[in-house]
Amino acid sequence: GLFGRTGGPMVSEAPQTEKLERNPDCNEFVDQLVGLVDQSKGQRGGGGKLGDFMRDRAINNPYRKQMPNGSSNGFNPRLTQYGQDGDVYRHILFVAATYFIPLGGAERELFYRYDEFQKNALNRRESITELADDKAGMKVGGLMRNALNGKMNSGALRDALDSALCTGGRL
Repeated sequence: GLFGRTGGPMVSEAPQTEKLERNPDCNEFVDQLVGLVDQSKGQRGGGGKLGDFMRDRAINNPYRKQMPNGSSNGFNPRLTQYGQDGDVYRHILFVAATYFIPLGGAERELFYRYDEFQKNALNRRESITELADDKAGMKVGGLMRNALNGKMNSGALRDALDSALCTGGRL
């Protein structure tokens, strides 16, 4: 099935898997997130499986660092600037996953604090964007949890995620 557990430790720089995928544009990424919620509805343990899948995907990082044509690929540029580029996917997936897994809030806080440390203590410009991605992941996780719990339908979730992540609406 779609959900599988691969495990692995949380790492600061996610390793690239051997088989990299094409980076979906922002609207495609949103559609994938909505699809994950739709597939999880009504499944026993659906939220936990969803969280595990998203966390493991972030850790395994199948996305390319370089965005197509050096663009933001439809994401709000504040989520891809300063060299963050394709790492936007793993930040959003990992932080959003913490809304569905046990102890997720502690993992989310640790991840956020690590990026904050790099920004402030190491004066790392990319960490400004990592923090923006982490905040976007918090928004995404909350919206996905609301949809999974029946508080919003798939169309409303898609619109809210597009607004939070993408520039210029639907392509």
